[in-house]
Formats: sequence, structure tokens, C-alpha cells
Amino acid sequence: MRVDAEPVRAIGAWPGLPDDLPVAADDVHDGPSFVMTIGRLRLLEACRFLAASAPAEKQIIASLRLTWEHGAAAPERRIVMTVSWWQDAEAMATAVRGPGGHAEAMGRQAKKDFHHESAFIRFRPISSSGSLAGKHPIPELSI
Repeated sequence: MRVDAEPVRAIGAWPGLPDDLPVAADDVHDGPSFVMTIGRLRLLEACRFLAASAPAEKQIIASLRLTWEHGAAAPERRIVMTVSWWQDAEAMATAVRGPGGHAEAMGRQAKKDFHHESAFIRFRPISSSGSLAGKHPIPELSI
């Protein structure tokens, strides 16, 4: 699947990410959201990161308005990342900010960073082509 999207909000920093993206949650769009989290893991924090991320992942996957999610890693570069596709920005915000694993993981990250550098980036999908598991997640964006 290919997605063309523009970043609309970012927390943190990552090489190539514009410095002027809004951080405030009220500066974002309505509608479908594509989210990417990426971090360069501190090797000594790997166990803490995995312990915090497992309940957060379960909470996200349980959301009924999550269309698709995937995690990836490049161990040789200590890069960990997730991508997720949400039916709407409200669903994503509710899942991320609600009580449970994700909020706890964010609290642990704030107390002692898991990463050398990291970013949580929300995108507004502009268009997409292809499919996920044989279907297009948001037909109105299909080109």
C-alpha cells in the first residue's frame, strides 16, 4: 500500500521532520489519520521499553476504529517504530489518551526517556493506492 500524507502534528524531533509542526492537539485535522512513532532506542532501556510498550500496543489494537497497525525494528540501528491507520483523529486521540497502557507508557517515557531521539507524528492522508489485507482502508482516498 502507498500513502501520500502531510504531517500535521509532531511531538519530539527526528531528522528531516519540519521544526514548525504544531504540538498542540487542537491544531490537527478531522478525518482519517495516519500515525508514525519512531525512536532510536537506548540499548540499556530496551527492557523498560518492551515492558511499557506491550500493554500500550494491546490497548491500541483493541480500538474498534483502528484500521491497521504495524510495528517494525532495525536492530542494527536500534530503531523501533510503529505505523497505524485510524478511521478518524478522534478515535486515535481517545485510544492514546485514555486510561491504560498507552498513557502509562507515555508517563514512563517522560520520566526516563527510552530513546536517544524519538518522534510521534500524525499525518493527514491525501491519497493512497493499493490495499491492506485485500481491501482499501479508506475508499474515499483511493486513487
